[in-house]
Amino acid sequence: MPLLQNQKKAIFGTGICHKHKSTQAIPMNNEYSTNKRSMLLGILFCFSIFLCCTLLNPKTVFALLGLKKDYFLLLLISRLMQWFCLLLILLYALKIEKQDFLLWKNRSYKLPAFVLHVLLLYLAVVVTVIPIRILINLFELQQASKQLGIITSVMAEYPIMIPFVCITAGIVEEYVFRGYLQPRLEAVTKSPFLGILISAVLFGAGHYTYGTLDNVVVPFVIGLVFAVYYWKYRNIYTLIVCHTLIDLISISAMVYK
Repeated sequence: MPLLQNQKKAIFGTGICHKHKSTQAIPMNNEYSTNKRSMLLGILFCFSIFLCCTLLNPKTVFALLGLKKDYFLLLLISRLMQWFCLLLILLYALKIEKQDFLLWKNRSYKLPAFVLHVLLLYLAVVVTVIPIRILINLFELQQASKQLGIITSVMAEYPIMIPFVCITAGIVEEYVFRGYLQPRLEAVTKSPFLGILISAVLFGAGHYTYGTLDNVVVPFVIGLVFAVYYWKYRNIYTLIVCHTLIDLISISAMVYK
């Protein structure tokens, strides 16, 4: 068990493994141990990486090279690129910022409490998103996403891609938008509100490639819920599991409808 804890510390920092019984907000690891300039550059670096991955997505590369489209391969490469982006951001935090990837110490919960947190967070997302979808439908803003249709068809043909895509989104997006960006945005702006808002805006904007309004607005709203949860309860694992669960249910419903 000590060996496993040491491995976790070596990867994401000491904050992941500590347990806290206090209900008060948990301070940052090495709080503000690096200057704001490094953190601001880290935020810009993180945004630039995801922007490059969006502009130089596998579909664009295939077109530039004149290669035949293989949607399964495109989907696989795009998700592997997300893991590569996470690795680059991790290296930036450790080597350039010289501090933990997760600035906020992770609060641990016993299994029953953890499951309850996941279920309540999932319920909060559902309750928050339903009115948004009703408004979108009411004003006839709902559009079919061609990109999402392609992804759905690939996963219908290759079901193994469903858990791979969902787990990738859950881990990478939560570590990047909540784990990395949100605490640094709060530190730079000196405002928890701006940390929550800006991270949610970036999370929503990160889904614009799906090409529809609801595929930006809904992730933005979910990003707000997740960011508020992370600010208050400081547990990244709850967010990862809940995010994965949301994607797994929604994607499975589209594939097997």
